[in-house]
Amino acid sequence: MSPITMFKINKWDLKAPDRQYYKSVVAKYHSSEGGKTEHVKVRNGEPIYTIKMVYQTSEATKASAKAKLSGLNDIEASLSITVVGNAELIAEQPIIIQGVRTGVDCWWVVKQAKHSVSASVYKMSVDFIK
Repeated sequence: MSPITMFKINKWDLKAPDRQYYKSVVAKYHSSEGGKTEHVKVRNGEPIYTIKMVYQTSEATKASAKAKLSGLNDIEASLSITVVGNAELIAEQPIIIQGVRTGVDCWWVVKQAKHSVSASVYKMSVDFIK
């Protein structure tokens, strides 16, 4: 399929992550043995994300920190466009967008394609992920 260019796009909306990727997460728990707050760090490097909640056990703290780190770095960009209808645009299809702007001009994967016909106008809304 040929690239989708700015001339074919009626409307577009880009949602891109505006926060940095975290290299590590710090979480804490209250040690019943020592009677004090202990810190657990998952991975090394900066920037560091700190979980404010104090957990009951070191196991729960580690599990939460690992899950948080994974979730923080699982951010993906999304793009929504409205174009003249094209039956070739289907879910999971890779498409290149060209001529829009930096950050948009690249390969995208169709997440969802909604077709609509009204008053002899065939258009579609397409949601992409990177």
